[in-house]
Amino acid sequence: MTARPRSTAPELRLAETQAEQAEASEAARVRAARVVAARSSGVEDCRELLGMLGLHDAAGLPGPAPAPYVGPGSG
Repeated sequence: MTARPRSTAPELRLAETQAEQAEASEAARVRAARVVAARSSGVEDCRELLGMLGLHDAAGLPGPAPAPYVGPGSG
């Protein structure tokens, strides 16, 4: 006789709930990225805002816009 864990049903419900929450969260991030894109004044503004808000991945961008280099003697 093999012993089975008794808590499989609650663990399964927890996993399903977590998956549903992750899906809802990603959907909200995509909607937020669309709102930012719609309200931006241009491409660079949009990219910068998405990067600052951490929504670049939700918009399908590779990463936040790199900050311009400000080195010694510039500016």
